[in-house]
Amino acid sequence: MRRHIVSIAGLIAAIAALVSCSDDDTPATVSQSPAIFRHFELTDYRFDPTTFTGFGTIDPITFELNNSSTNEHTFTVDALDIDTVIPAGDTALVSFSAETGDFEFYCRFHKDLGMRGSFSWEAVDS
Repeated sequence: MRRHIVSIAGLIAAIAALVSCSDDDTPATVSQSPAIFRHFELTDYRFDPTTFTGFGTIDPITFELNNSSTNEHTFTVDALDIDTVIPAGDTALVSFSAETGDFEFYCRFHKDLGMRGSFSWEAVDS
């Protein structure tokens, strides 16, 4: 019986993690801090995910950026004054405070090749 309880708890935790990391426009809720809100994969000339919507009380918001390509990339968000270089094969954490709004991000080196995306954030009072 105990093994089933642990397995069910693990399954619930896994489902919750998948729901909060969906790569579509389904809102993800975050209410604890500090935590990585969103994980990005940077491949050759693409962010994954490229768009998402989020809301929560987290401050700062933290993104984990994993550059799995053989090229150096940036994670640049002009509206938030973010410009972080991520060397090939490295991972970077970017933390920032954001009010409600829509934000565009891109790689400075590969923007013209389509390496860009956007996210919407809704700050929620706790």
